[in-house]
Amino acid sequence: MLFRSVKHFAFIHITADRGLAGGLNANMNRAGAGLALEYQPKVERVSVVTVGRKGRDFFRRAGFPSLAEFSNLGDYPGMQQILPIARVVMEDYIAGNIDQVFIGYQRFVSTAVQRPTVRQILPVTAPEGARSEEHTSELQSLAYLVCRLL
Repeated sequence: MLFRSVKHFAFIHITADRGLAGGLNANMNRAGAGLALEYQPKVERVSVVTVGRKGRDFFRRAGFPSLAEFSNLGDYPGMQQILPIARVVMEDYIAGNIDQVFIGYQRFVSTAVQRPTVRQILPVTAPEGARSEEHTSELQSLAYLVCRLL
């Protein structure tokens, strides 16, 4: 599968709106900054979509350009709150303004441990081992879902 060369990298950075969560926001900001700094010398432009005030404030101070900012989504955001975030990224990706997109979030391990996690979401790639015959129907379902989103 051929992908276009990466000239513009975007990162969806998800943090909390408020502090008082120990190192939760600091760890996520550190992981996000590490990824952005890793890509900065390799691409023409690095942009960030921030979800949550703590991440927004961090990336503003760091001087990274923002594609969009979302805050005050609450503890359990619904589809109506999340759809604009996805739409911003999908429209820019389809238009060719973004070539690669990662998302950063806290993965729940236990009530005391959440791990910063960063994953590539665009371009969509097949998971490891997905080339076998048993995964063919799963890949067809994934292709259908991606086409429906676009």
